[in-house]
Amino acid sequence: MPRQNGNAITSCAFSPDGTRLLSGAWDNTLRLWDAITGQPVGFRIQLLAAGAYASLSADGTSVLHASQQAWRHLGWLVPNEHGALQTYPVEVSGPLPGSTA
Repeated sequence: MPRQNGNAITSCAFSPDGTRLLSGAWDNTLRLWDAITGQPVGFRIQLLAAGAYASLSADGTSVLHASQQAWRHLGWLVPNEHGALQTYPVEVSGPLPGSTA
């Protein structure tokens, strides 16, 4: 089975015109791809706990939009000593946007 950033893809669908492909993976992400080049396009959607979600840039470095409850689930992915990615809470960089802290 194909893999999406190390996570098995569980579903996919082509756009009606055949130029885009939407994939879903075990890591709870939806990603949009250029069906001809195989490159990510525009954004990805990260599904989070309790129905929260975030739309991220295609490379995952910027949050484009997030549901109201998403901020508590977002974090930085940093390689640990074994090379596996570990999530650190966004709060390590300061107060979250819209927080009342």
